[in-house]
Amino acid sequence: MPITNITIENFKGVGSKVSIPLRPLTLLFGANSAGKSTILQAMLYMRELLERQNADADVLQASGSAINLGGFRQFVHGHDLKKTVRIGITMTMDDDGLPIYPVMGLDSDNVDEDPWASLFANLKDIGVLLDVAWDPDTEKPWIVRYSVEIDGREAGVIEAAPRQNSNIMLLPLNLILDFPGGSFQEEDPIDIDFEETALSADDLDPDGTIRATCEYVVPRFGRAMEGLDFHFFDPVDACMEPDYISHISRIFVGAGELVLRELQRIRYIGPIRTIPERGFTAVRSPNEGRWADGSAAWDLLHNDKNTPNWLNEKQIANLGLGYRIEKYRYLEIPCESVLGGAIESVMMGVGNDSFDLDIIPAADFSRLEVSARLRIVAEESNVEVAPSDIGVGVSQVLPVVVGAMAPNYKILSVEQPELHIHPAIQCRLADLLALQTLCKERMVLLETHSEHLILRLLRRVRELNDGNLEPGDPEIRTDDLSILYVTSRPEGLEITELPVTEDGDFAKPWPKGFFPERTTELF
Repeated sequence: MPITNITIENFKGVGSKVSIPLRPLTLLFGANSAGKSTILQAMLYMRELLERQNADADVLQASGSAINLGGFRQFVHGHDLKKTVRIGITMTMDDDGLPIYPVMGLDSDNVDEDPWASLFANLKDIGVLLDVAWDPDTEKPWIVRYSVEIDGREAGVIEAAPRQNSNIMLLPLNLILDFPGGSFQEEDPIDIDFEETALSADDLDPDGTIRATCEYVVPRFGRAMEGLDFHFFDPVDACMEPDYISHISRIFVGAGELVLRELQRIRYIGPIRTIPERGFTAVRSPNEGRWADGSAAWDLLHNDKNTPNWLNEKQIANLGLGYRIEKYRYLEIPCESVLGGAIESVMMGVGNDSFDLDIIPAADFSRLEVSARLRIVAEESNVEVAPSDIGVGVSQVLPVVVGAMAPNYKILSVEQPELHIHPAIQCRLADLLALQTLCKERMVLLETHSEHLILRLLRRVRELNDGNLEPGDPEIRTDDLSILYVTSRPEGLEITELPVTEDGDFAKPWPKGFFPERTTELF
């Protein structure tokens, strides 16, 4: 269920609403301070809103100290507290559809036989949008609106003034969904046989909406929205309430939960990666915020005994860094043990270089632990070097490489992946990122100034179309790429999408020319 679009309004440099299309390989170009990083940060802020309802975020959970939004006063566009920040995420659905949540009084064994079941299972895409506004009375921002879109149409809204109970306004499904096919129709809506559903024509407000009151704007994920106050229920039809709750929960809770799951699987790597100090000690406890400065990559390589399962040494060798990465496994043997003492004696030249293992107590062997660490070897000299001794460019690109290969993420979000590395390595890095993305159904989102990254990707599109692609090179198609040029305007951000043709060229002119500096300097 990939994320396909992000909508941003009144967030940092973004003023008027912009819509950013995302594909497996998405590259953001533009001048410095144009607002490219804003797009990456908006996705991380959206996670804060859904996961922790943290409207006044400064340091973000997924970025550690690498990003500090400074709170609402700082990131609302133009520092104008009268503006409302809006961020939305759209994603495609898989065959599982929206989740089903147990509801008291509803026969969960028969829920799939509900006439609404096929409707929910056949949706094409969902979207969740959140509005954050400033309240002058409490002098803090509040999430004031949570809305869900299904197949491009608004299906329901939860909204409230700050500190007030929320109101659910669910558009009547028979007016916006084609029952039972599960897709929106553009023509006149069809009627539903209300006897086959939980809804009845009398259950709608005069303006055509189903309304209920709850105590929150963002739903509590993982469970049904019990405790809703449906003002139109009377004792006669109260038995219908579980059905309403079930359907409404699938829309509000299900959509938000699916979006949150995708946002929780973003691996963010910032523009400057830390160079490990001599004597670097890896952190054993996983901390996603350490990816932001690259530290998590070194942690993982030092600690993960399963590294060989995912570390592709051939792809790293193809980068041409001049170093190879080896996982070095060893045994720690206490010197005070019989085994350790025997080995130490041999090393000192005072013992027999052959000894009978049968005399070693079994306890000595039980105390042995297999440890592992990263070993970087210079290819020319075949000498091991410390991470602090490698070139700056290598230290900057390795966290990107490890971040792309290591499991447990869905979106790799990187600022300046090309930092301090040779143009030839930038081209090969494009291949590596494409292989790790396309072969494993991931997404890479790059904020970059590198013409070499994009030229290599365009070349692979052209070679695939011409039938000249070498075995092992990534098969990149035009719909795998989203090339976006970001421009800062007085009214806010402008996003120009640059479609790619099958012959590896741009379908329309690059704004101000494609890296015109080259032509200026040469001619």
